[in-house]
Amino acid sequence: MVLGLASLTVLCCVVPLIAAGIGGGGKSRSGDGRPTSNGLRNPEGSPCPVEVARFLPGGEGVLKVRLQTERHLVTVCETADGRLFYDGQGKGKPVTDEHHLQIPAQRTADGYTARRGVYTYEIKANRLVVIRGGEVLSDSATSPA
Repeated sequence: MVLGLASLTVLCCVVPLIAAGIGGGGKSRSGDGRPTSNGLRNPEGSPCPVEVARFLPGGEGVLKVRLQTERHLVTVCETADGRLFYDGQGKGKPVTDEHHLQIPAQRTADGYTARRGVYTYEIKANRLVVIRGGEVLSDSATSPA
């Protein structure tokens, strides 16, 4: 009976964990069961929001992450050809050059990064860091948007 119970435990508990590790593709799951990428919530397969997609090459893409700080809304979308774009908008501001930025982005080990001139925008789990040269201009907490 003990041997049967041990076998049942291995089949029901250990095998599914091993299978999940092999088939998981390196993705983890958020607390609500959705896949995450680089520690960030990843609404896989969702279309890029219209107000962001209109600036993308081809006018559409797939949403990778959408976060907000107290003052900004940040979105990363992927185009059909696999290019990533960082989109930053001032909350409650018109979408103008002064309050909106969309630039190419890259995936990193812990999130995404985008560069424009001397500015670097780093999106990490729960943080948005803006750097000019080597100086951190802001390091803001984020939440899902």
